[in-house]
Amino acid sequence: MKKSLILTFFILTAIFAQDKIWIFFTDKCLPPDKSLVDSIARMTLSERAIRRREKLNIPFDEYDVPVCKAYIDSIKRLGYNIVNVSRWLNAVSVIPPQRQSISLSSLSFVRKTQPVARFRQRITPIKTMERVSRIRYWGQSMLQAMMVGADIMHQRGYRGRGVLIGMLDSGYKIDVPPFDSLVASGRLVAKYDFVHHDTSVGYDSINGDWDPMGFVHGTMTLSCIAADIPDQIMGIAPEASIALAKTEIVDSVIEPGGVVDYERRIEEDNWVAGIEWLDSIGVDIVTSSLGYTYFTTDGWGYSFSDLDGNTAVTTIAADLAAKKGIAVFNSAGNQRMDYSWGHIVTPADGDSVCAVGAVNGFYELAPFSSPGPTADGRIKPDLSALGDNAVVWQPFTNSVGFSDGTSFSCPIVAATAALVLQALRDKGFTTHGWELIELMKSTADMADSPNNDYGWGVPKAPVAAGILDAIYILVVDSISGQPLTNAVVIVNDDTLFTDGRGRATKYISEEGIYNIKASCNGFLSKTITINHRRGRIHRIAVKLT
Repeated sequence: MKKSLILTFFILTAIFAQDKIWIFFTDKCLPPDKSLVDSIARMTLSERAIRRREKLNIPFDEYDVPVCKAYIDSIKRLGYNIVNVSRWLNAVSVIPPQRQSISLSSLSFVRKTQPVARFRQRITPIKTMERVSRIRYWGQSMLQAMMVGADIMHQRGYRGRGVLIGMLDSGYKIDVPPFDSLVASGRLVAKYDFVHHDTSVGYDSINGDWDPMGFVHGTMTLSCIAADIPDQIMGIAPEASIALAKTEIVDSVIEPGGVVDYERRIEEDNWVAGIEWLDSIGVDIVTSSLGYTYFTTDGWGYSFSDLDGNTAVTTIAADLAAKKGIAVFNSAGNQRMDYSWGHIVTPADGDSVCAVGAVNGFYELAPFSSPGPTADGRIKPDLSALGDNAVVWQPFTNSVGFSDGTSFSCPIVAATAALVLQALRDKGFTTHGWELIELMKSTADMADSPNNDYGWGVPKAPVAAGILDAIYILVVDSISGQPLTNAVVIVNDDTLFTDGRGRATKYISEEGIYNIKASCNGFLSKTITINHRRGRIHRIAVKLT
């Protein structure tokens, strides 16, 4: 048995080490009048996906029609091994035969070919849990919840119920305590492994998995959304329904001196297949904690000029998902200090994708969080959340831990969107995915001055959902214009302190007069008075001299 497993390991490693290529087709074998598009599309989508399209008045189109079977069969007969099929790209990813009897360019139905991009990224080390204060119910995860207003949303009964979130990651360990309620309630609606092509998204050596570390990263990102152990760790949307796609491989790497390290091997065709599958089952939100930058020498490379929102394969697929009504969130990346790159990653460059950056507990920019802009000059990231010392579930120790990365700020923001979406639906609103993202951006705490570090700032769920209004306060030095951190801000009888950006947020619900007094050591205090009316957001800059 042991020899059999070892042999399987080497065979599968050899298969997945082969270079894959994309083959893009010219058409989908439809009649000229496209009369069959609607009926064919309905056969390929779930009832939930169809309902989402109908509610949002999104028509079915050729992107919903499967790739022409005759073309796929022709490619197979030439000896190509089909790996993934993309109806959105009208393409297949394949492993070519060792000897090609005919050139693909000579086939009339082949539009173009290109290599499948691969990217290797080291796994972020998991930190040991330090002693931090706990608050009942939220446990260790209180800070990341309060920063986005999830604590208020939960108090009002909004915990993500009825919202389906799809995840793209490297694997997931489901049989751990924080996900007991997710599984028991039947809210884990679907799962699929696009690396090994089975429904086991954890480590399953019997079915040929060779990446025993694969489930660690995905388990941690999932815990940011769905963890449910009161007084220890709570996800932002613990009552949301979840669909899991495993799209990444985790390989072992032998460092000098024999030290074993691990890295994620990301292949873009798996990601594309995953997001199309999530669309077909009807997800409302997609969160992806991966990204593509430069690639291995045996793959297809992108340069910064390709981050224009229209070039990278994953970006094209992400934008198409957004057109289908899905709110797509992707990590901005951890490449700020990577001097060979230093930008956001794809598909975060998509104009319909919400790229998520990372801050620490003082709202200061995380040193690794990738900056914008895109190649065509658009501001990125779009939003930010806690990603420096984010609280996660660590599957190896089966306990709460810390980790760093936009990999964790992204699911926090996506789960925040689920709370907002639930609240909007309860009010009778029908909201397109991109409208949801725009709403969160316009009500975030830096929407008055977005930039290529924080984007539009940290989202505030109660404000985006219309449950509470807000006064956003910025305290600055009147001479230098620099923000003043740890300044005291008194709003009527409540005392606040500015964060690492010189900002403070006061949620309000009552109409009337609000006096805002700001003071800081070495400066004269200043008071500003506003007259609040329901439904307004106040953005106030207090300049101290």
